[in-house]
This record gives sequence, C-alpha cells and structure tokens, in this order.
Amino acid sequence: MSTDARDHLVPIDVQPWLDDFIRVLDEYDAELFADLFSEDATWRDNLSFTWTLQQVHGREAFEKLLLSRLADTSPADLTITDRFHSPGEVISSGRTLLEFMFEYRTSVGRGLGVVWATPDQYSRYGFRAYHLFTKLEELANHPPAPPFPRGHGFTKTTPKQNWLENRNARQKFDDRDPEVLIVGGGHGGMMLAAHLDRLGVENLIIERNARVGDNWRNRYHNLALHNPIEMNHFPFVPFPPTFPQYIPKDKLANFLEYYADSLDLKMWLATSFIGAEWNPSDERWAARISRADGTERVLRPKHVVLATGGIGGLPNIPDLPGLASFEGVVEHSSTFNGAAGWAGKRAVVVGAATSAHDVAQDFAENGCPVTMLQRGPITVANVSTANLAYGDYDLGYDPELVDLRFFAGLGHPRSAGDMRAFQKMGNELDADLHAQLRAAGFEMDDGDDGTGWLGKFLNRGGGYYLNVGASEMVASGAIGVTQYRDVETFVPEGVRLRDGSILEADVVVLATGYQNRAAELGLWFDKEIASRFDIIGTPLVDGEFAHAWVPTPQPGLWFMLAGIQTARPNVPFLAMSIKADIEGLLPKWTRETSDLAGEPVR
Repeated sequence: MSTDARDHLVPIDVQPWLDDFIRVLDEYDAELFADLFSEDATWRDNLSFTWTLQQVHGREAFEKLLLSRLADTSPADLTITDRFHSPGEVISSGRTLLEFMFEYRTSVGRGLGVVWATPDQYSRYGFRAYHLFTKLEELANHPPAPPFPRGHGFTKTTPKQNWLENRNARQKFDDRDPEVLIVGGGHGGMMLAAHLDRLGVENLIIERNARVGDNWRNRYHNLALHNPIEMNHFPFVPFPPTFPQYIPKDKLANFLEYYADSLDLKMWLATSFIGAEWNPSDERWAARISRADGTERVLRPKHVVLATGGIGGLPNIPDLPGLASFEGVVEHSSTFNGAAGWAGKRAVVVGAATSAHDVAQDFAENGCPVTMLQRGPITVANVSTANLAYGDYDLGYDPELVDLRFFAGLGHPRSAGDMRAFQKMGNELDADLHAQLRAAGFEMDDGDDGTGWLGKFLNRGGGYYLNVGASEMVASGAIGVTQYRDVETFVPEGVRLRDGSILEADVVVLATGYQNRAAELGLWFDKEIASRFDIIGTPLVDGEFAHAWVPTPQPGLWFMLAGIQTARPNVPFLAMSIKADIEGLLPKWTRETSDLAGEPVR
C-alpha cells in the first residue's frame, strides 16, 4: 500500500457500491446500473474485457459494451484494494475527486479497476461514478517471470560454458528464429523486449545504428528532454538519483546502452530491415534483414513490431517554392547534429515549434545570425509552467500511480475542460513572456479548442514549444522571426520576401516534423498490407490512438509508438497481447474490429 496525506483527504465507504456493481455483473439490472453510474459516465478498458484499448462515452454506450462482453469474460472476485491508497477523496493534478480501486479476475486474467466519482446527495451511496478504468495486469496462466531468478541466470549448453558465452550464443539466433522481431532499438523497442522477456517470449531487436543510444546521441548538439525526469523512468531499471531533472541527450543515450546490457536484451546493431512478406499458411513472416557486414538473412518470426519512431516516421519534407535553387546546405532537423561547424554562418530554420527553437538556439549560441520562418501559430509555455501539468510526478508520488491516473482518463471528455483551465492559468503565469514574443513578431495560439500545448501534444505531437531559453532569444532579437506568409520564394542566396528584400543564408534546416507512420509501410510491405493503414498513432474521436499497442488488421504486425512517458504504461498491454496471440488466446475478431474507434480527431 502507498498512501500520502497530501493526496488522501477524506475516506469514504465504497463497499456497498462495489457489492451492487457485482450484482450488476452477475444478474444485470438496468435501474441499479443507473444508480451506480452517472448519465455521462465513461468506461476505458485496456485488454481485460475487450482485448484492445477501447473507451465509450455515455452510460448507454457503456452499458451496451459491458453487456456484450460479460459472457466471454466472466468477471469475478472483485475486491477493494488499498495498493496505492484506501478509498477516499483525493487531489489529482489539482482536481478533487473521489477515487477508489478494486482488483478482479476475468477469463482473460487478473485486472485492476479505477473508479472516479463525484458526491451525489440523491445517491444511496453518497456518490455516483462518472468514470471506470479497467486494465489487464496479468494474463491467466501466463504470469511474468518473478524477479531475481534463482541460480546463475543461465542454463549451460556446453559443459564449460560461462554466462557470457551463453549470452553471446543466444544473441546469434543461429539455430532458431525469434518469435517476435522488433524493428527499432530506441526506448520503445527496448521496453517491449524487456516485457516480452519476462513473459517468456523470445524476441530480437534490430537497430540500424551502430551503437545503442545513437538515435539520441546523433541528434542536434544541445538537445535535452523538456519534461522532468520523474516522467521518464524506464520499466524495471529507473534512473539513478544523480540524474538531472532534464536529461541531456548524450546522458540518455548512455543510459539506453546500460539498459540494454543490464537486461540482457537481444539486439543486432548496424542491422537494417529490408522488408517482410506474410505467409498466411503458417502465419509467419519472411523478414529480410541486412547485417553490418553486408550479408542478408531471412528470419521467420510470428510477429513483427515496428518501433521505428516515438511519434513520427519519415521526415516531412515540404515542397517549398524555389528551395531546389538554394545554393547552400539544406537538411531536416532529424539529421542536424549541431551548429558548431556553422559558426559565423547565416542560418534559416523553417518551422517554429520545439525542434525549430532548439536548432535556432544552437545556431545563435554559436554566433550564427539565424531566423525562424514561422508557418503557423505556436503554443508557448515556460517549462516551469508546463510542468505544473505533471505536478503529481514532481510531488514524488509513486510513478505507477501517476501513470495509472494519467492514462485512466486519457481521452476522457472532461479532460478537455481540464486542459483549457490549465492553459488559461498558464497564460496568466507567462503573460510577460507572451507579450515580449508578440512584440517580436512571434504568433501564438491557445491550442486546439483552447486546450493548449497539452492538447497539441496528445493530438499532434507538435505545434508547441516549452521554453528552456530560446523564447528569450526570440524576444531579444537574437533569434529572428519572419512569418512564412511574407516569403515569396527561396533563391540561390537565401530567401526572397514579398517586399523584395533578401534574407541571406548559408544553411536551411527544415524543422517541419514527420509524416504519419503509415507512410513508411510501403517501404517494407506489399501494397495490400500497406493499404490497410491510412493512419497510425493518430488520436481518434473515441480518445484512443489508431493501431497503437493493439491488434491490427494485419495478423502478426504491431506498432510500438510514443515518447517515453506514454510508451511506459502502454508497453505491457502490447506485450501481453502478443503473448496471448502466441498462446492462441487472442480472438480473431479483435483484428476484424481493430478499426472500431473510427475517425481521427480533426
């Protein structure tokens, strides 16, 4: 149990509510269900009832989905738990609510439920629930391996073999194929491999870089994480207490190397994924890969997981008029590794969100005259203000509890109101900075429907900047800003503006984001498979993310997405889904209904 006096304010008796919820599950009673849940009640389930990540909004939709899943899942053994705290009134992200949790069992496995409620004087319980979150924690009959296995951690395959020799032999896959091939050795691929290992699923990561962590190490010079360390811990191996609040890229890269080594993750470096063909007769892939020495090999895994980027896939290269005539250097921010070699040269950065600010700041600090071409309004917040949204992490609560709360309400209709309120507060706190930026010609907005940078983060993964110093440079003029609507064309010497003036440049960096992950599928799979995915990872109107961490329309193909904080709590669901599929537990209808969530958020 983990309790905190700051968090747990007023205890409540929730056993009568749970007793009646059990009655509803055993012998459905619509009137009783209405007593338990408000008319606008929502339900988000992660695997334990629906075998996917799904949510429904409104009591009628909640009721319909629940009734459709009771016969197949047979929920039982519901018991109030005080694993994190006993039932009561709590404060979460500055909002007071009633919260309690219960453990349960279904035919799928062992789960945890989280209930959020508000006081209701007309309810027999004194409150009425407005949200239920259920999640699978352990597959039935397939629990994860216990920590600290007995013995020396390996079984000899030859009489004199030691641990290192055994490990090196297992890494080669000379005599077998992995059950799961993970394409991409960044944080997502490694987190997934760690969870699959605990479930006894043999897997192999292939990573195109020559060294673990190079996907961070080779990024631009002054890159650091913009959210605090408390949000970015890795499963099984948290960061040491000596790590700084905002982790520099090279420190994170070195930690990734340590993570892979300490968990004995099986990984082939300097290895490229050429493509894969699906064989429906034996339900395996023929996956072609290219090794560092130029040799090719065909692996036959049952599952391929694309973990090729946290948010985006291929760089988005816009068609900018005249850019082909520019005689200087043009590169995308994804390949830009620092401004040190450009000292004293003139730079133009296309874009004005996070990467653009970081790149422009790097140029300015290296003595380069630099201008950002702003293509649309950006939401700006001081990083200290932005981090108030993650106050529960900063307060030192159990990260598992904070993750649980954050993702319990992901996509919840009430969350938009919370984000709008937070943006309004942020505007007040950052009013002076915003005034200085506007005076410098920088254009800002309050995000999609007023939901601020948080809404943009969830819906787009971009379009905002959390200020760690570049905004002051914009305000002072050390970083120039020109609106893209004032650009006529690129010319050999730089950019010609509509007033006829020339913005001279030696280098242009395109900080223009990334294409949707679906765009890269045609590089690796045939048209029939690629055509099944219009979007990947895009938020949908029901609050979930298209094809992320769940069964997809293509058997054996999965997508590992998102940054560290979002990936960490979702990786277990992907790992358990793959394990369930291998064990023959995953129903075929999960793929037939994998587009159930519908349209993307516009």
